[in-house]
Amino acid sequence: MERLAMSDSALVLLRSEYGHAWEICDWYGGWVAYRRAFWSPDVEARGICNVLGADSLEDLAGQLAAQAAAEARFYGRRAIPAQRPPGRRRTRETAR
Repeated sequence: MERLAMSDSALVLLRSEYGHAWEICDWYGGWVAYRRAFWSPDVEARGICNVLGADSLEDLAGQLAAQAAAEARFYGRRAIPAQRPPGRRRTRETAR
C-alpha cells in the first residue's frame, strides 16, 4: 500500500511539473506521456518526441526532463538556468 502512495505522490509531482505540456497516464502496467500539442515529425532529429513510455515513473521523469532539455536547445535557451554563487550581487558587468 505504501508503494502505491509513493507512486501517487510521484505522479502528482510529475503532473505538476510537466502537466501543462504532457498528459501522463498509466498504461498496461507502465506509464505513457503524450504531448497536449504535438510537434512536427521534422523535429524528431533534434531529439523531440510526441509520445514517451516507461516501466516506472522514475524512468518517465527522466525522459520528460530530457524532452524539456531538448526543447530548450531547440529554442536556443539553457536547459538549467545559470545560478549566481550565494552572496554575490548582480551588477551591470555580471548581467551581460
